[in-house]
Amino acid sequence: MVCVSIVRLIGYREWTENMGSDREYIIQDVQARLHREVSNFYSLKGGFAHPLRYDLMVGIGGLEVKDYKELLKILANTSPVPASIGLACDSSPLKAQRYASRNAFKAKPWSIVGVNNEHGDVVAAHIDVVDSSRDVYETSAYDSYLKIIKLYSKIAYIVEKLGGLTFYQGGDNIIAFISNP
Repeated sequence: MVCVSIVRLIGYREWTENMGSDREYIIQDVQARLHREVSNFYSLKGGFAHPLRYDLMVGIGGLEVKDYKELLKILANTSPVPASIGLACDSSPLKAQRYASRNAFKAKPWSIVGVNNEHGDVVAAHIDVVDSSRDVYETSAYDSYLKIIKLYSKIAYIVEKLGGLTFYQGGDNIIAFISNP
């Protein structure tokens, strides 16, 4: 069983809309801090976190309930809005994510809904795109980026068919999670 969590920022869209017209740089700064905090937290606990949208972040790895409570305390000091966490485990990371998403939307502010009592192995595949640095020089930074995004989309589609999750990590890095066969 693979345990997945969804961290949800409640009222995030409304917060961004009430900031006025010159707000994007503030939003980007807050998103970077939230990503750093959540990603570092999961990494220190042996897990992995990635933003889906910055008001929804996915975590992979079976942390303990006390860990999720600790994360909510960290977010209370970092996030401009309340957070909730949805948890779920399944043999498929994709299905676990779907259940965890539902639970995150059921959770009240600063609460956790779901269970993560069945920890199992997950396979993580880190993919580096070969010669992407050279490609930048031969085409352009943006053209190289588009090639990687297209490749990411193809990989994500294949991994989804296997019940897994795929994330673009920036640069030429892609990571995929599937159940341990």
